[in-house]
Amino acid sequence: MRTALWIVTGLVVLPVLSACRGREASARVAAGETAAIAQLRSLFAAEAAFNASNNHYACTIAELALSPGLIDREMSTGQKNGYAFDVHCAAQIDLPAYQIWASPLVAGESGVNLYCTDQTGVVRRTRRLLDACSKARPVE
Repeated sequence: MRTALWIVTGLVVLPVLSACRGREASARVAAGETAAIAQLRSLFAAEAAFNASNNHYACTIAELALSPGLIDREMSTGQKNGYAFDVHCAAQIDLPAYQIWASPLVAGESGVNLYCTDQTGVVRRTRRLLDACSKARPVE
């Protein structure tokens, strides 16, 4: 009788535990993505300040890190809150330009989407690495 009770209890508990783990993972992904968006906005501000002081944009995270107070110590590694951040300079006709990309360190765990911004300050979302930042969907 006890064995049957444990089996029935186990069948009821396992789906509940799985649902809890699923919600926990979803919350972790949402938190990582929200943090990545906020960090991109901070990096946009850092690029604007860098440009005001140096007459050009920083082309790497390391270059931003050389200017005191623009980014924090953790961001100077290029990784924060489960995302990797990369800065790329891109020459446009008569205009300096850059893109900052945020990609999850562990896809599906720290985030699902990739995010980017450029000198316009618009944060955009995509799921494909090869998308151009300007073609990705803006974050609301």
